[in-house]
This record gives sequence, structure tokens and C-alpha cells, in this order.
Amino acid sequence: MQGALSQHQPGLDREATKRAFRIKTTIDSRLQRATENAVSSILTSLSQHHVGAGAAVVLDNAQGDVLAYVGSPDFYDDLQHGQVDGVRAKRQPGSTLKPFVYAAAFEELGYTPATVLPDCR
Repeated sequence: MQGALSQHQPGLDREATKRAFRIKTTIDSRLQRATENAVSSILTSLSQHHVGAGAAVVLDNAQGDVLAYVGSPDFYDDLQHGQVDGVRAKRQPGSTLKPFVYAAAFEELGYTPATVLPDCR
């Protein structure tokens, strides 16, 4: 196990020889690999639209466990800001809120998908 971890974290073998340690995690290795592959596959299909970064987290809400976590597709890719954790990065809510705004307009104002709104700047 130490050798596998040290491939991804230089210096880990040096620390491992100083003292014994154990790493306990809720990450499911098969689900982690599947999540990494899914992020990679989706980014490949979106590359023509200049999308180069993506993130995903898989949770077990009942237990509160993190089962898979992909903060970026490649931590060492400086060009795509690989060290930015896309799961935890703060972003503008913009498009995430649109369905709620549209639903409120449909329900409370009687708008339909065909309603034309004036651009009032």
C-alpha cells in the first residue's frame, strides 16, 4: 500500500519509514475509479466546447460518508487549474437558480414557456 500511495505523493515512503500509520477512509475504490472515469469521459465529450475541468462527489447521505471525490481531473495540470478543487470552489449560482425562478414565474405570474419578456435595462 505504501508504494501505491507514494506514487501520487512524493516523500510518503520517507514518512512511512519513520513510523507506522494507517489511513482510514470511506472512499470506495471501485466507485472512485468509476467516478474518475466518468469525469474524464464527460470532459472528453465536451472538449470541443473548450471545457477542460470538472468535479464530482458521491455521498452516502444516510451515513454521511464520502464514497468518491474528484476535485479536478488532473491535480498537476496547471493549464486547467488542476489544483482548484471544483467540489469546494465557490461559484456564482446563476444557472442553478433559473429553474426555480422560472417555476415561480409560471406559478405566480401565469407565465408559460412562450411568454416573451422585454429586455428592460
